[in-house]
Order: sequence, then structure tokens, then C-alpha cells
Amino acid sequence: MGLQRNDITLRTPSAAFTAKLVTARTAYSFSTNMFLDSLLQYNTDVRQFNANIRFNLIHRPLSDLFVVYNEQQETDRPDVTPGRAVILKYTHMLAF
Repeated sequence: MGLQRNDITLRTPSAAFTAKLVTARTAYSFSTNMFLDSLLQYNTDVRQFNANIRFNLIHRPLSDLFVVYNEQQETDRPDVTPGRAVILKYTHMLAF
């Protein structure tokens, strides 16, 4: 868990604001070659929630399969469609 607070003052005092970022990070290892990581964040200034969940499978040394899910949503504007993505990445080490 983490909390980051930024007090920002621009050239004019009326342009000053405070932004807070609340963060939760977890990691779980199913075995020595299979992992699940997550990062959840909430930005109080723009009222935005972000989630990143990543699954990693190491099928041989330096060869991985990643499945990543990202979501971004504004909490005070339910009419705005959230941003979502599922990403698949495969790496394979070539041995000569």
C-alpha cells in the first residue's frame, strides 16, 4: 500500500492544488515459473481508477508468456466508457 501526496503551487496562488495517488500492489507466485502481479491506483485529483494485472509464465529460461489486463475508469463520470486492454506477449530465446 502507498499514498503519494503532491502539493503543487504554480505562479499564482489561485492555481495551487493537491493531488493524491493511492496505490496497492500485490504479487503471488504459484510456482518458481508462474507469477501473478497486480497494481491498483486511484488518483484523487482527476478521480480516476487504474488497474494493471499481469500473469507471467516462464516456460524455459529467458522465454516467457505474459497476459496483461489494463483498465482505466473515471469514477465521477459514469457516462465515459472505460479504457480496457488485454495484451498478450510471447518471448522465446533462440539458441544457436
